[in-house]
Amino acid sequence: MDILSPETRAQRAIQSYKLGHFKSLKAAALANNATVSTTYYRTSGRPSNSQKSQKQLALYVNKEKVLIDWIFQLHRLGVPTTPSRLRDIANYMY
Repeated sequence: MDILSPETRAQRAIQSYKLGHFKSLKAAALANNATVSTTYYRTSGRPSNSQKSQKQLALYVNKEKVLIDWIFQLHRLGVPTTPSRLRDIANYMY
């Protein structure tokens, strides 16, 4: 059984409604087991909580992964990582 996130269910409901599979957005939401209010909010352009929180992050997720990989690489080489070095590389990537 495939467990879908509420966001994915809402997006599928919107897509199936736009394709004309349902006469109403509410019917599409119910058929896709999505929250009706969330489906309406996404249709009107309201961002999800994860989309809103992206703006508050110091680094984007992909840049954070690069920084973590860099830290592990330094650790494997036996090079100590200092907060100032982390700030420098983060600022360089930004």
